[in-house]
Amino acid sequence: LCGRVPCKVDAGFGPIRAGDLLMTSTTKGHAQRVVDATKTAGKILGKALAPLLEGKGEIPVLVFLH
Repeated sequence: LCGRVPCKVDAGFGPIRAGDLLMTSTTKGHAQRVVDATKTAGKILGKALAPLLEGKGEIPVLVFLH
């Protein structure tokens, strides 16, 4: 499974920039930026294709499975 999809994200855990890896968030139904990739095994959803510097919003994400 791989593709480009819109994704709800929460930048309250840190600003999201294009190219950042995204993982599941404690905010229900949202993703957040990966801070430490060594502690996110099995939680990474994909890669941000657009930025979101603050708040909550929807951005395109490249979703991939390993």
